[in-house]
Amino acid sequence: MNDTLKKDLEQQVQNLYGPLEAANIALYNSNSVEDARVVQALEEQINTLVDALIAIDAQELQR
Repeated sequence: MNDTLKKDLEQQVQNLYGPLEAANIALYNSNSVEDARVVQALEEQINTLVDALIAIDAQELQR
């Protein structure tokens, strides 16, 4: 179960990299508050997924 969950979380992180890159480029070109919000939201999503991956790894190490 954990392996499947980890693969799913890793895939979700990978799927967010493209939109994050595009949002960062848009922010660089515009310096708009809206583009900054989009970047921040995507970064928060990635951080949440990475935190979940870390928690799974920590749980596995405790076994």
